[in-house]
Amino acid sequence: MCDELATTREHAPPQSMFPRRHRRNLITIPSCKQHNNEKSGDDEYLRFVITTYYGSNKEGLEVFHDKVMRGFRYRPNLIRSFFFKGPLYPVTVNGQPSMAFTFDRARLEKMMTYMARAIYFDEFHSKWNEELQVFLVSASYPPSEPDHAKKNAQLAQFKDIQFQGAKVGDNPEIFYYQLLADDADRTTRLRMVFYQGFVVWVVPLRLLTKLVEQDH
Repeated sequence: MCDELATTREHAPPQSMFPRRHRRNLITIPSCKQHNNEKSGDDEYLRFVITTYYGSNKEGLEVFHDKVMRGFRYRPNLIRSFFFKGPLYPVTVNGQPSMAFTFDRARLEKMMTYMARAIYFDEFHSKWNEELQVFLVSASYPPSEPDHAKKNAQLAQFKDIQFQGAKVGDNPEIFYYQLLADDADRTTRLRMVFYQGFVVWVVPLRLLTKLVEQDH
């Protein structure tokens, strides 16, 4: 995307999110060395947030215990940086007591945007040069967020949309995506699923209003 010389290959999603037995035909795209190396901290944060999601499967829990907790043991400062918006607080999920935390949404959305552009490039061998809107469907806005009720209602709309695109990915237990391209108006929408639970939508900003109206 930056037009610098691509001297490395970048994984999308990051390779560290895949247990070794689930590393079949991972998606890689050309990347300049600088941007590839600069992402390592963000990759770690991405893995932390997604593997703590209550709906993740056993592979997600495995990655959390094997990689995330090991990182905390060797670098305790990670805990402070990852929980920079406050400590854990009690919540009820599906009638069961649990804990929640407020994460850096802007940081995660940035990472999802990178990933979406990488997948698009892998599919079409061209850049996704549009302004994109990321919807972290599995992550609610907290009461402290302005207009949180309205934003959570919007996320709920995406949960209800029946996405008809084929599931792509040789390691669906870890990650798969669905991509719909509309030749009529040359738009694309992307749905990504991590550990069979954490769902993310990426939609061109210009398509957003039309998409919600059509599917409802």
